[in-house]
Order: sequence, then C-alpha cells, then structure tokens
Amino acid sequence: MRRVLTALTLAAAVLVAVPAAPPVLAQDQQDAAMPGIGPVGIVTRVAREARAERAQQAMALKPSDPVANEDRLTTGPGGRLQVALLDEGTLLLGENAELVVDDLVLGEDETALEMYVDGAFRLISGALRHAEGTRIVTPVATIGIRGTDVWGGVIDGAFSVFLVEGEVSVTTDAGTVILDTPGTGTTVPAADAPPTEPVEWADAKVRRAVATVTFP
Repeated sequence: MRRVLTALTLAAAVLVAVPAAPPVLAQDQQDAAMPGIGPVGIVTRVAREARAERAQQAMALKPSDPVANEDRLTTGPGGRLQVALLDEGTLLLGENAELVVDDLVLGEDETALEMYVDGAFRLISGALRHAEGTRIVTPVATIGIRGTDVWGGVIDGAFSVFLVEGEVSVTTDAGTVILDTPGTGTTVPAADAPPTEPVEWADAKVRRAVATVTFP
C-alpha cells in the first residue's frame, strides 16, 4: 500500500497546466514545425534555458512553440521543459537534458512513440493506448512503454527508472526487467550490465527524483 501512496505522491507533485485535451496547432504552428515533418506537440512551459535544433537552426523555446519529429530539444543548467504531446501525453525534461522525438504516430485508438532522451525525464501517457514498440531510448537502456507514468534519470550516481503507474520494460544488452508495481524502480549500472531487480523506493529518493523535473 505504501508503494502505491508513494507513487501517487509523485504523481501529484509534478505537473502544471497539463491540457485536458490534445493540443490543437494552428496552421502557422504546423508550418513552423517544418514542411514535410509533422508536429508532435506544443511547448507548455519553460524554465530558464530550453532550445530546439531544427534543420540545422537553433532557436530558444517558449510556451506555444510547436515540437516536430526529429527536433533536438535541449535544456541548460537549471532548465526545465514541458511538452504537451498530440496523443494527450505529457513530457517533462530536467536540466542539461537532450530529447529527440524520432516518431509519433497517432492511430484511431492507439499511438506509437519513439524518442531518444539523455537526462532526467518524465513521460505521462495520454488517453490513447501505446502500440507495441513504443519506446524511450537512453544512453544505457531502452524503456518499453505500455500506457504509463514513468520517471528516468541519473540518481545516486547511476541511471534509474521509477514507475508511477502502468508498466514498463527496461532493457540493456545484458537483460530486461519489468516494472509493473507502482512505487518501484530499477537501476542500470551500464549499457552492458543487466538492470537490477525492481525494488521499492524510499520516499526521500522519490522526492529527489521528482525534484529533477519539477519547475521552480
């Protein structure tokens, strides 16, 4: 029971101005995303420095800016970024992070998402069910998503994944661990090492994880 309460505490602590419906991009926003490359979401909140690289051009991000497939998003020291995805999901990045959305495909009743993240992040799935193959790729592990709320980042000196809700798989070259109990997490010592067995995280550790993606 405490594990569930811890996860719910994390869930309640994090988001500001999360849209209740998928964002709607005006035509000029869709055009700004870049001709031929579809938009995947809208920036909803920025703290300090956050930038996008698109077609070899860099730009500072601000609320209401579109995010497109293949954009490289980065945050600086103390930076935070929140993006409302078109599948009604929400993505948060902590400081000194990098994100590339490789693909976001919306279907009638499910969505497929693939992205690369280096740094602290939190992904909260939208209303549409994630299709098989939806994943987050990091420098040391690949996280398979199946309708979930998940945090990932470096804590206590190693990359770790914490499950708030739903189910994820964490895979390296050496093995896979399934997280399906809210309030548990796994640590990935290296890309060629297996993820540790799931364990319940102490409240203090959860708070430190939350802090990496919480806006000041």
